[in-house]
Amino acid sequence: MPAVAKILSRGRMTIPKEIRKYLGLKAGEKLVFIKSQNELVIRRKYDSKT
Repeated sequence: MPAVAKILSRGRMTIPKEIRKYLGLKAGEKLVFIKSQNELVIRRKYDSKT
């Protein structure tokens, strides 16, 4: 499921609608960016409630 996003001014990026829908992402959710060799992994940030 490849999708393309464009980096806008001030480093902003819109996650494509089909990706947001597929992952069930809602406004205000936080994401984590992880560098892994030659790729970037983006994951939903889960807050620990312990």
